[in-house]
Amino acid sequence: MGFVLYILYNIFSPLLFLFASLISFLSLRHSFSDNWAALKERLSPSAKGLPEKAIWLHGASIGEIRALSEPISRAKELKPEI
Repeated sequence: MGFVLYILYNIFSPLLFLFASLISFLSLRHSFSDNWAALKERLSPSAKGLPEKAIWLHGASIGEIRALSEPISRAKELKPEI
């Protein structure tokens, strides 16, 4: 019985994920164009308004963002044009 449940779980989990993703993407709260624009922005951030020699840094938590303050200030001292 456990093997059958394992097989059913492996079949239906991806289908349920796809269905839930589709429903949330096509929700009636927003139009399709709003959802599509938000999805495009999340997957490929726009570089409009950034200098040509920009450095992108990423922090996944508040602590990581705070830890970046010292390297950022040091980089500004060494390379002010960036």
